[in-house]
Order: sequence, then structure tokens, then C-alpha cells
Amino acid sequence: MNIDDFHSYIGKTIMHCQTVENDIKWIYSGMREGNYVETYNSISLWTLGKTIKQLRLLDESDGNPYLSNEDYQLLEEIKSFRNHLTHQIYRNFLYKENFSLTEEYKNECSRLKSFYERIKKLYREVEKVRLEVLKHYKRI
Repeated sequence: MNIDDFHSYIGKTIMHCQTVENDIKWIYSGMREGNYVETYNSISLWTLGKTIKQLRLLDESDGNPYLSNEDYQLLEEIKSFRNHLTHQIYRNFLYKENFSLTEEYKNECSRLKSFYERIKKLYREVEKVRLEVLKHYKRI
């Protein structure tokens, strides 16, 4: 993977992470009683970790969750991988001579591409659930 492709994967991965985080806040808000927009506004600054925890409790409370265990596991992974993307990924290879030929670069390319494929799938699933929840609870 060349560096331009790497940059593109980073941008798309961050976009999907942000969208998933926002969508799970809407899912949670839609499932709660009361005005879902007010609920969303009140939780909009929650951390991703808190949002995941609270959504999972609510989602699993009736024994018929919208999101699977695998979905929740990937949501948990987003927390650490997003930090890796923003604080560490480039540092692992960028300062090395001929970095694009290094094992560190190749490892980061592989890790990024693999995570991107997984988050892309989760992104679609969470979007589908968001729409389903908002329709089910007559929010849209």
C-alpha cells in the first residue's frame, strides 16, 4: 500500500468511527422514553465507552438486542484503535529511513486495512439498526 492509500484508509476509518459513535447515541436516544432529541442532546458529550455500556444495558434489557455480541466487541475495539490512529500509527514508522519498506509500515498497513474492513461492515449494520430503532419507536 502506498502512503496516499494509507492516508485514504485512515480518513475513511475515522469517518466510520465517528459515524458509528454518533449513530449509537441516536439508537440509545431512540430507545429511551421521552423526547429522543432532548435525550440525544443530553448524551452527545458522553464518551464512546459510556455510550456503549449504556446502550448495551438498554439493548439487552428485553432479551432481544438489536446489536450482536460481535458488534459490541467491535464497538469496544473502536475505542483503542481510534486512539492508535490519532496518537501512534504514524509514529510507529514515519521516522524510519525508507519507512515504506519497513516491517513496521507493512504491519500498520495490514492492521489498518483489516480494521477498516471490519468497521465498514459495522458502520452499515449500525446505520441499519439506527433506522430500524427510530422507525420502531416512531421517532421518524
